[in-house]
Amino acid sequence: MLTKIQKIMFLTFMASLMFPGTARARDPERKYSIELSWERNDWILKFRPFDYTYLSRTQRMDFLVGKRFRLSFGDFRAFGYFKFDNKDKSWLGTRLDYGLRTLKQRLLLDLELRFFQGLNERSKNHFYVIPTAYYKFDQKGRFIAGLSGYGKKIVREAPFFYIGLDALVRLNKHIRALVSYSTDAYGAGVMIWWIIYVDF
Repeated sequence: MLTKIQKIMFLTFMASLMFPGTARARDPERKYSIELSWERNDWILKFRPFDYTYLSRTQRMDFLVGKRFRLSFGDFRAFGYFKFDNKDKSWLGTRLDYGLRTLKQRLLLDLELRFFQGLNERSKNHFYVIPTAYYKFDQKGRFIAGLSGYGKKIVREAPFFYIGLDALVRLNKHIRALVSYSTDAYGAGVMIWWIIYVDF
């Protein structure tokens, strides 16, 4: 596991991004998430009880049920997806993930696609594209860093596609923390994202 000093340095870095001060000319978008996951016999249950977007004051909850398919050319996961937020919007969707591990399992390449159908007139159809390329700095995956993309297109609205750097630290056997710092390719600004993953 990480030493106490390494954990303190990582948490200090996360806190510095969380409270960037008022000197910035433009307030960055900030997202805070907690994701709980259970996996048994390649069946996967995910619950995100807290996903808060700072500027829009949007609080969302996600439920996912899926299945992992271990293939000779990679790892494929398919999910049914339900989400709703505090603005009376709700969606039913599909999430498809494909992962590939190479360079002695150190280089992690993933592509995630999400498609959503709105369940009421307030909820527009949309889709996401989320590619990542991470590198494990140790065999046990205690520290992982790399590049990520986070793109979204809502029907009849302009898209965004954030590109940036991610760092993922395993705090103990069940808890991981991710911080991401990204810039939108279409000029919407900066997004900082913190995610706590809890695996059961």
